[in-house]
Amino acid sequence: MKIEETIRKDGLRIVSASIPTQKKVYVSVTCMTGFIYDPADKQGLSHFFEHMAFKGTKKRSAAEVRAFIGKNFLSSNASTSRMFIDYYGSGVAHKLPLMVDLLCDIYLNPTYPAAELQKEKNAVLLERARNYDDDGYLAHRAARENLWRSNPMRSEGVGTEDGMKNITRADLLALKKLWHVPSNTLIFGAGKLTHSELVAHVNKYFPVGSGEVTHEKWDEELELPPVKKRIEIKKPKRNKAMVVVAAKTPWDITEKEDATTSILWRLLMSGTNSRLFREIREKRGLAYAVGGSGSVTYGLGAYIYAYAETDAKNIGKVERLMKRALNAPLKNKKDFADAKERELDSISLEDDNSLGVWESLSWEYLVKGKPIKDIAGYYKKMEKLLKRVTLHDVEVLRKKDFKLERFVTVVVKPE
Repeated sequence: MKIEETIRKDGLRIVSASIPTQKKVYVSVTCMTGFIYDPADKQGLSHFFEHMAFKGTKKRSAAEVRAFIGKNFLSSNASTSRMFIDYYGSGVAHKLPLMVDLLCDIYLNPTYPAAELQKEKNAVLLERARNYDDDGYLAHRAARENLWRSNPMRSEGVGTEDGMKNITRADLLALKKLWHVPSNTLIFGAGKLTHSELVAHVNKYFPVGSGEVTHEKWDEELELPPVKKRIEIKKPKRNKAMVVVAAKTPWDITEKEDATTSILWRLLMSGTNSRLFREIREKRGLAYAVGGSGSVTYGLGAYIYAYAETDAKNIGKVERLMKRALNAPLKNKKDFADAKERELDSISLEDDNSLGVWESLSWEYLVKGKPIKDIAGYYKKMEKLLKRVTLHDVEVLRKKDFKLERFVTVVVKPE
């Protein structure tokens, strides 16, 4: 695999990951600002802005956009996160120019038809309703709101009902003019392609432009304690309860810490051989779904979490077991060796990873100020680092990250 980058004179970044063994290509056009910039009275603007990009352009109606995607893409979608709005898709390699054409068109030339606004607002509000029916979504939202105070890690991007009502077509046009400029855009391609052909197609469909976007910086608030240590959310018509415990961690960690973290999570929270699964489900049968992981927004914040779905009468018992499992020292050498082998197996499958993984790595390296070309050696470097990780390293990191006083507990239970 070969990673190459071109930065045009107008600031547009074009990054390619050439993987000749692939038969398909993945392409994305990314705006490097996300929903954390939504105005207070128009929460959900960025997310709605992303939705409306597919409702027609200066040269394609909404129906033509859908038909073009249906014919030329194997998959296509868009997403809005705190720091990015991403339009992406995959397809067979020879359709690369068609994919670049469509993605650049909806990015640069959307018309936001007035007749489509209310219909799509209704769809977004239904998406919001779906989220609020999800116990896990509610638990994570409450956890973030209590882990952070001012940092926008505490915010959600789907929007509010009042915010959606306030959004106008003029807002969408103004946002596109402000954000969709070359210097605030990253175009990424991976798979069976060359850098030169990707650049040629991008230059054809993404004209040279101008404009600058100012990106804000936020305190991670790592030393601030949670606003509340425990939150209960009561929901009607529930046959189970969910317990989530979460704590802030640094987003900018060393590669050695990254490798160590993957083993730590597997030992404590991830998979059926984790301590959490064995203690809560296998030994006691107190839950069906048990697990944990971490969530990071590079440049903003990160947190770790563990969860268990249980009967409401067992909430207290499961809470105590979760905290005990996370707080107890790691000493079992066989468990450590097994978890390490599992992570090494996973990292060895570099060529089998989704092509979108390389895009995510490009965002990470960009935010951290690391050379994009170094992504090519990421998996080999991680493999070497994993081999050097010791049980002592994992225990040191556990003590650092899993301090009970830093955790928030959220319980979603029946009324």
